[in-house]
Amino acid sequence: MLKISIADAPTGSGKTTALAKNAITMLNNNKTVIFIQPTKDLNQQTAKQLADLNRFAHIELINGDTYPKATVARLAEHLRKPFDQPHVILTTHESFERIPYRTGMERYDLFCDEIPKAFKTVSERLPHNHGKLTEAITVISRGSSYGEVRVTNEGQLRRIAENRKNDAVDGIFQPFARSILDDNYRTFVNLEQYENLRRGSSVETHLTMFSLVEPKLYAGFQSVRMAGARATETILHKWFKRL
Repeated sequence: MLKISIADAPTGSGKTTALAKNAITMLNNNKTVIFIQPTKDLNQQTAKQLADLNRFAHIELINGDTYPKATVARLAEHLRKPFDQPHVILTTHESFERIPYRTGMERYDLFCDEIPKAFKTVSERLPHNHGKLTEAITVISRGSSYGEVRVTNEGQLRRIAENRKNDAVDGIFQPFARSILDDNYRTFVNLEQYENLRRGSSVETHLTMFSLVEPKLYAGFQSVRMAGARATETILHKWFKRL
């Protein structure tokens, strides 16, 4: 079972400093830490803080500033072939979520500075030939109002998600396809809105999808620690408690 240590840490309370000190303690005990934060600037500040706490600490700063064109690929490669001594990897929440293949998670302790977002949404007005997207999925009712999106034509969705020809229409569908294909999320739609769209019974062609993160995104690590303001009141904490 996934176990996450949650700490309530109001803004300005020294949360990041406390996590940095804990990371150095882990490092001194021959542990390797993946330290994820909301922004690249915070990564930079924390890298300096870690170095001040232990000038011998090996720190891998992997984000859009250090690897602007290959952040996620560099992260995935590092996890596959890590530095052979205890170290700290600093990256952003966004880059961490986008790692396509996760191997060797058992080698790491995960620190989350700020509670990650529990869901993401995609909302767009779709063209009338939306069948290219909607015919590649099916929707299963999960109550009277919402349905869960399931894939029926993965190849079609992947072609839309990649959009190698930079097709303008596929560009509109692309964020939907990417959300649906993201294995770390469960995606839902409003049933009434979706059925109206499918039947063409309304002039409204707007579609909103929202995706809830799966606990497996944070599974497999030696330990997981999350700290943030009013942490136990966040949607993520309440969602994971229900599962």
